[in-house]
Amino acid sequence: MSKKRYCERCGEENLDTYVSTDIRPFYEYCSTDCLNGHIVDVKFDIDWADIKKDYKKESITDLYEYAKQKLEKGDYDFFNWNEQKKEYDND
Repeated sequence: MSKKRYCERCGEENLDTYVSTDIRPFYEYCSTDCLNGHIVDVKFDIDWADIKKDYKKESITDLYEYAKQKLEKGDYDFFNWNEQKKEYDND
């Protein structure tokens, strides 16, 4: 049985759906709205100093553009909770 998830950005618990992506420092979001909110936070440089060094090592100089491209390309996985199986299905 897969355990229920929580949104790493806003703390929402027991999600029926969640979005998983590699836009750090969070990997799991309760919705694409929350993911969009994270990208806006990145745009306005809200306390992401701790991850900027990691991105620089990967030659990513514009974190906002990187996150925006990931979202525009649909480069994330969307999961739905399947109550019968008691696990998440990847759509």
